[in-house]
Amino acid sequence: MSKPIKRDNHLHELKEILLSVIGLLSLEDNDFSWSNWETKDDAITEVRIILELVQRKQVPPRLNVWILFAPTADLQEVSISSGWGDTFLKLAVKLSTVKLFTEVAFK
Repeated sequence: MSKPIKRDNHLHELKEILLSVIGLLSLEDNDFSWSNWETKDDAITEVRIILELVQRKQVPPRLNVWILFAPTADLQEVSISSGWGDTFLKLAVKLSTVKLFTEVAFK
């Protein structure tokens, strides 16, 4: 029998990832020209909407999170054009280990 998922632990992991993303998007020399975001405030607002759900201990819609980290989506485009593409990839890998979206049963 598999162990139940500790949802709060995974929400904390997701929160840490999202806070890292906000920190990266806040860097002064970011280049948003290859993204649909016009400014860093636009980008940060999109991430904060997801973060607010997590802070309320709600699991955000899987699609919203996966689209944020999808290959060639806005976040990856900003990361590559701004010089932190490797850091983005590490965060995307870390996100793939957060079990909020891979298992269903929460206790």
